[in-house]
Amino acid sequence: LVISFYLRRRGLPTLVATLPMILMLVMPAWALCINIGRWLDGGSLALVAVAVVMLAVEAWMAVEGLLLWGRVQGVLEDPLPPLGAAYSETSR
Repeated sequence: LVISFYLRRRGLPTLVATLPMILMLVMPAWALCINIGRWLDGGSLALVAVAVVMLAVEAWMAVEGLLLWGRVQGVLEDPLPPLGAAYSETSR
């Protein structure tokens, strides 16, 4: 997700990072859904609770990413101050 946004902000091709990103979001979520069913049948409610929280966080990240995807094209981050300036200010 981070690499896709980095490329998108700079106007570089994102397909090379976005396709694996989608695969890495969908496949673990799918496996987690299958495991939730098994854990419910086995009575492992703690595992189910953790898995549901993980799915909720993953869905939240995906929604936030989709909402921002169109707005980040060409918007670069603010540059950080040089390291020498940060050290000289804190050493006084």
